[in-house]
Amino acid sequence: MNLAGSHWRSIAVVLATVAAAVVAPVTASAATSPVVVPIDSTYQGKTYGEWSEAWWQWAAARRSFSHCPAESGPVYFLSAPADTSCVVPPHRGILFPAFTAEWSVAEANLWEQQHPGQTCPVPASPSGTDYDALLACAGAQADYATHPNSQLTATVDGQAVPDLTGYRAASPPPPFTLRPVRGNLVGIPDEASGRRTEAVSDGFWILLEPLPRGEHTITFGASIPDLQLNFSATYRLRVL
Repeated sequence: MNLAGSHWRSIAVVLATVAAAVVAPVTASAATSPVVVPIDSTYQGKTYGEWSEAWWQWAAARRSFSHCPAESGPVYFLSAPADTSCVVPPHRGILFPAFTAEWSVAEANLWEQQHPGQTCPVPASPSGTDYDALLACAGAQADYATHPNSQLTATVDGQAVPDLTGYRAASPPPPFTLRPVRGNLVGIPDEASGRRTEAVSDGFWILLEPLPRGEHTITFGASIPDLQLNFSATYRLRVL
């Protein structure tokens, strides 16, 4: 995502509406309430960080979020900006970012060409293109979401998901493979797209257990004034 004119480059997506209640904790008695997978657990054999890799690989390969996702795996991915209605197959988890950032080798190299001696558009250390350097850059971008004037929001059927900054996860080492398309919506510039690169991500994620059959509405997003970012998504889902 272009963060400041033609120079700031990579943060991805999202903002929404604020609601009032609290999503139910993970308990056997909460079978009919939206259940958020605990941040320190796994779902279908993957951690939050590992699912974030899969989300980025999916998102970077798309030029539009206005149509319903077509994933065939155990987790249904959502992104922003979007305002759409979708049919969700049964027994699928649902993953979306309140706010997430990534940084890739291709972007770091491009940034250094444009700004000699720098490999990240925000202050971050170490610099370079190895895992630690890419994570430092992605993490420094994600940190803006924790500033006092920033706001992350997410609701499921009118119930607000609390403590969104507590659901922070970075992709684990080593860097994951990313093949961004030209014209992607996640902020990766065309000059760094259209080819394979290695990337690292950091951000704030919500992974829902499969929702009950029926109609559901999910909203999510972020307002980050320091980056002049304001994104939102509303998904009206019908679970079969």
